[in-house]
Amino acid sequence: MPEILPLPAHFTAPMDAPSLGDIMRDEVVEVGTDLPSRWQISDDRGAEWAMRMLVSIELKREGVRTQAAAWMQQIVDWLEHEEKPLSRASNYFDGQLRTYALARRAIDDDAKTLRLPSGDVKTTGHKPTIKITDEPALIQHLHFMKREDLIRKKEDVLVSTLKDAVRVERDPAIYTVHMDCGDTFDTTEPDVRFCRMCGVEGAVMEQEVIAHEQWTAYLGKSHVVVPGVEVVPPHTEATVVTR
Repeated sequence: MPEILPLPAHFTAPMDAPSLGDIMRDEVVEVGTDLPSRWQISDDRGAEWAMRMLVSIELKREGVRTQAAAWMQQIVDWLEHEEKPLSRASNYFDGQLRTYALARRAIDDDAKTLRLPSGDVKTTGHKPTIKITDEPALIQHLHFMKREDLIRKKEDVLVSTLKDAVRVERDPAIYTVHMDCGDTFDTTEPDVRFCRMCGVEGAVMEQEVIAHEQWTAYLGKSHVVVPGVEVVPPHTEATVVTR
């Protein structure tokens, strides 16, 4: 368990930083989201304070989980202790009833169900069947007997090879731009200064997205979209590692 050492003076909590209690009570703070707009990390001092807060939270979380595990183990132990004699008695009467019902069925095959005021005991006859215990040996025998019709052909995609064979292309977002000169046109550029119709610089009155950016997968040089796959766009992730 990491030890929280004294915090150097130059790494004390920023003046505008929220308290841990406020953050824990704030419903705006959700897992995987940024902190509320009232505070953001702006320098190494704030980053170190946030890291120490994270270490403190993990220590508290570990303590809560340890206590919960101890309580849950006590509950499991109590449940096993209380259930053991009940299961023993239940198995005794269950076995007696099944034995009696099977004995009646052996004498009279039509006596398939023992009906009692408090419940029924149903008996079911089963025809001979097989259970596979060594599938490779069985498959080898079926090949030898020329009974491939009894063998299922399994098809799997070679993912690593597929990744090399697929071509990924970026389809940029498309915007409809309304200029103050009255012209309207579509473009893939998010920042427009000049009217594409008259070539004059002007103000954008309105700009709306009519098609969002997306990534598409094609097989080789084909222009046919590959079905059944989704392209994960290039991205950079940050991983926090506490000490």
